[in-house]
Amino acid sequence: MKLYLTLVALATLSFHEAYAQIDCTDLEDGVYGWGCKGYTRCEGGEGTNVDCTPDVFNEEIMDCDDPENVGPPCGLFRDCSELEDGMYADLHLNCTAFYTCQDGIFFGHNPCNPGTVFNEELQVCDFPENVPPPCGTKEEQFTTVSGL
Repeated sequence: MKLYLTLVALATLSFHEAYAQIDCTDLEDGVYGWGCKGYTRCEGGEGTNVDCTPDVFNEEIMDCDDPENVGPPCGLFRDCSELEDGMYADLHLNCTAFYTCQDGIFFGHNPCNPGTVFNEELQVCDFPENVPPPCGTKEEQFTTVSGL
């Protein structure tokens, strides 16, 4: 049992040291090597990998944050300052969700049911074959006028 505990302790220490993705030896204290789900914090030449899950990295505050507060590509926040009131397909999420803007304010995301995408024309989630591109695959229908 002692051998098992010793091995677990050594593995934990080795994992912690290998966990930092950046060599912080000659770097100033700060955040380095960030991605949507984590980053490396360097302090005193030592690196610690920070896992943001279930949140995401927010470049503005250089720390983990709620996805609703973070813009694309990592977060869900969208700028509504120049959009008319309404609901918009979220192209960053392949239209599988939509967001609402009112008076220039972002009011959050709503997911569509699996297998559907947001139809901006009808303002509902719908099957892709009923939705025009870029969200769906519906082809334009042309009417012909005869006798001209």
